[in-house]
Amino acid sequence: GGAAPGGLSPAGVTPGVPGTMPGPGGATGSVPPSTGANDQFDAAMRSFREGRYKEADTFFSEYIRENPRSPKIEDAYYYKAESQFSEGNYEDAIVTYDEFRKRFRGSRLVPPALLKQGLAFKQLGFKSDARTFFRELIRLYPNTSEASQARKELETL
Repeated sequence: GGAAPGGLSPAGVTPGVPGTMPGPGGATGSVPPSTGANDQFDAAMRSFREGRYKEADTFFSEYIRENPRSPKIEDAYYYKAESQFSEGNYEDAIVTYDEFRKRFRGSRLVPPALLKQGLAFKQLGFKSDARTFFRELIRLYPNTSEASQARKELETL
């Protein structure tokens, strides 16, 4: 049979399990590609959801640097900015939201990014800048819940 001395199977081969015979180059047919990037993104999201924003910011930064072509790169940029905003790091959040909006112009997350930029400027005391972002949001996305919130924010400035 195919058993190694001592009754052990060669690495990557599980007797009776389809797809575990090594294919060309020794690769096992049923093993999925590395999920390192997915694990990295999931860890960043877990940190964000658990309120560890500084850690999440670091994880998202690493993910962006190491996985620039990932299907999750859009969310990584957005949640990096969200982490910075939630941490109270408004200056960096403004920059990251801006970078996000430039890279992903058609994203469903542009309206919340514009709103958060306005809110970040408001938190920093830059009311004129905040008004600019709220008005831009209302002009570009008038029927969104974010535009509705921006109208309310404008009333308070």
